[in-house]
Amino acid sequence: MRQYIISIWFVLALQLMWGLISCNDEKNTVASVGYLYLGVEEDDVTITRTVKPVTDEMLRVDIMSTSGDTVKSYADYLKDVKGQKLILPVGNYKVVVSSNKDGGAAWDSPFYVGETEEPIAVKSGEITNTSITCKIANTKVTVSYKESLKKYFIDYCDTVSTSAGQLIYTRDEYRAGYFTSGGNLTAKLYLKNKDGNEFTLQRIVKDIKPQYHYNLIYSLDESGEDEAGSGFDISVDPTDPTEINCYIFIKQEDLFGKGVPELKVTGFDDDENVLTWKPIKKGEQQDLPDPELILTLKALVGIQDIKVNISSTRFNEVDLGIDTEKITKEGQEINLNALLKKAYDWEKLESVETHSFNITIIDNLNQEGVVSFSFVIIPDLDVESKVNAFSTFALLKGSSDDSENQRFVYWKENETSTIEVVADEFFQAVIMGLKPSTKYYYKALAGNSESNIMEFTTEAAMLLPNGGFDKWYTKKESNKDMEYPEPSTYDFWSSGNNNYLGMGTPYLLSSTDERVTTVNNNLKAANLQSTKPAAFVKLAAGNLFTGDFKVDGTGGEIKMGRPLFSRPTSLKGYYWYTPGDVDANGTVNFPSGGSVEVPRNSQDKCSIYIAICKRTYTINTNHPSTLFDLNEDAFKENVIAYAELPEEMCIKTDGYKEFNLVLEYLQPDYIASEYYIAIVCAAGKYGDYFIGSTSSNLKLDEFELGYEYDENCFK
Repeated sequence: MRQYIISIWFVLALQLMWGLISCNDEKNTVASVGYLYLGVEEDDVTITRTVKPVTDEMLRVDIMSTSGDTVKSYADYLKDVKGQKLILPVGNYKVVVSSNKDGGAAWDSPFYVGETEEPIAVKSGEITNTSITCKIANTKVTVSYKESLKKYFIDYCDTVSTSAGQLIYTRDEYRAGYFTSGGNLTAKLYLKNKDGNEFTLQRIVKDIKPQYHYNLIYSLDESGEDEAGSGFDISVDPTDPTEINCYIFIKQEDLFGKGVPELKVTGFDDDENVLTWKPIKKGEQQDLPDPELILTLKALVGIQDIKVNISSTRFNEVDLGIDTEKITKEGQEINLNALLKKAYDWEKLESVETHSFNITIIDNLNQEGVVSFSFVIIPDLDVESKVNAFSTFALLKGSSDDSENQRFVYWKENETSTIEVVADEFFQAVIMGLKPSTKYYYKALAGNSESNIMEFTTEAAMLLPNGGFDKWYTKKESNKDMEYPEPSTYDFWSSGNNNYLGMGTPYLLSSTDERVTTVNNNLKAANLQSTKPAAFVKLAAGNLFTGDFKVDGTGGEIKMGRPLFSRPTSLKGYYWYTPGDVDANGTVNFPSGGSVEVPRNSQDKCSIYIAICKRTYTINTNHPSTLFDLNEDAFKENVIAYAELPEEMCIKTDGYKEFNLVLEYLQPDYIASEYYIAIVCAAGKYGDYFIGSTSSNLKLDEFELGYEYDENCFK
């Protein structure tokens, strides 16, 4: 595996820091400080020659006290640390160096981390030398297909995933993928034979380790043995124990009818397998769900492992009655209504309770099946309520048989005064003017009845890192200095710049002094310039987005989304668009169907959109079926809020024009501790399809997230 030695030199010097101890004491004090010089050296041990050296990586440097407090932090070693004198007071320190990027799942992108083994003692007047070994902290995975498999199957691809992300290894994919280590790695192989029959096989590699290389090798099993479906064997290279070869042998005659374990539930309220039920109403038992709730478990090739995880204080001791013999013969059906009967006898059910179940089966062929389901149990109260808290407002909902004088009362933590808001005809209300990251209490009332007192904490109101595009830094790529908006603590903004380096064309992204003059202390703006990079590429649209870009042939693979710990209601900013005449014309065919004809010499259009997502998503301009399309099921499920610049505003402007994109919450009830924000801007609306003008220009300035309540967010 590749390791890097990060050498750190401390040159200590005395500085006099004069200060007045008190009004009555005129003695001066002397404090010692040291100068920290940090350099990077590369070891000659390499994991792959396709990975760029760590000296070209954006490395984060953290200098911490022995108590764990961060004394100084630098986002970019090359820009902020290399060759610089870093002043530190005398004391003991720990230095941590790591890649300044997401370590989830990415092509040819190892994640490096290292730290000093012992505290570094910075002493007055002395020189301290130390070094850090920076090791790869994630796991390398490659996939290969033997000729025997290629001859029988006309199409195949392997989807490799961990809890941190996934990568798709197509039949022609030779790159190495890097995944966050720890936990299991799942490989899901898709096959299509010459007769058009399609198959899916799934395998699990347990407890993947950092600095290890797992090579998944698929081939047809021609041994003549009788074991059905496929075999699985793991061997270790005796010359390098970190090299793990996972051989997966497929028997073509036994593929039919040997799928992954089947785990499913029926009778639940929605696709999320959640059932909401009130066992007692006004003291009387309510009927059990109809149709009955049924859990089906089937694993016909035997069970290697079965796990049942129950998140519940009421059901954690329950026996589901799982029978492995039935599961492996004909399958087992379990009636879950028997579980719900227990809720009739529960005591002290004073608030809504959620009880979650997760069942995983790994069969004898290392195939995995998973099912999850939840019961939401409602107490027998005259008035019930729930809340959806954003940053500066909260949506309250109540329910009661009493329709008289429905209202809510709320108050801030550690305050005694309360505020009452009247509910609408649906027993709902919006409370506004709340402070971000603050705890509140509330209760719902109807007539002379009231709910239990409940609490909620508002979300933070995160600022958009470098949203004004005032700060820029230079990053060397392919021996050229490229400009990017400077990150605050990590890379936030990116561009497809590096796709066309060395082709003698204008930069797709750069800074500009042509900025909004009505904003105080405004220094720079972003300049997006479309161009024609080479004869074999029709168009490269100027672009800027939140995410990561990797070259893929004449196109690019883009991982969209950056972490966000709040849900904004708007994106505001300024844009200045100068469109060119379309010289790369054609038909845009959307992944969900439908098309748009873009004629030659028509005027180009720009694009600005924002999406709040459950997780990151990846698109590849070489594969139009992967491009962003809100009508596709994958994006419908992932995107919880969306807004875009209206079509009538995607045209020429005379100088800067202000915009305010109000987010429409498509899934307003989705609440999580972390979201992902995708902001995508392009000088050509259909640049992903290589259609538009090669001379369009889009300038952007003063982007800002809004958090105030807007009823249009919840239409």
